[in-house]
Amino acid sequence: ELRKHATLRTGEQVRVRPLRAGDEPHLRELFRRCSAETVDMRFPDTDRAVIHGDLAEWLQLDYKDHHAMVVRVGKPGEGDLVGIAQYDRDKATGMAAVAFMVEDRWQGRGVGSLLLRNLTKAAKTNGVRGFTAAVRPANAGMLQLFHRCGHPVNSRYENGMYHVTIPFDDE
Repeated sequence: ELRKHATLRTGEQVRVRPLRAGDEPHLRELFRRCSAETVDMRFPDTDRAVIHGDLAEWLQLDYKDHHAMVVRVGKPGEGDLVGIAQYDRDKATGMAAVAFMVEDRWQGRGVGSLLLRNLTKAAKTNGVRGFTAAVRPANAGMLQLFHRCGHPVNSRYENGMYHVTIPFDDE
């Protein structure tokens, strides 16, 4: 299990690690604390009540084709989850759809960057060929994060969304 302490660009100490089954209550709290806008950026056109009911599916990870990382603040064993990133690999292409959600008050502090670095490392270790994502135009922070990830980024605008592809085969 990858677990480590990190310092955000704002100086705050956090821990990043894979999501675990025991995180379900903390994940529910994260969703509760996020604004409707933040949840909608992650789950467009989905009823918030449905999201709360589907958390068990999030926790069914094999840590190879389906993986999720979280950032936690506070004392070990206490604290809150403030961000989550996950990928789901398409076995046909080797590419993985990636998605992020960071609690509103933690946005802009480096939580997304930390999650992307750690999820990318896990994906590469597991043989994932790259990431794909569908991003709303209003989610400029996510688009900026992808374009600063250190890998080539291809994006196209179609049907009201940016479709982003980040291949890892540049190394």
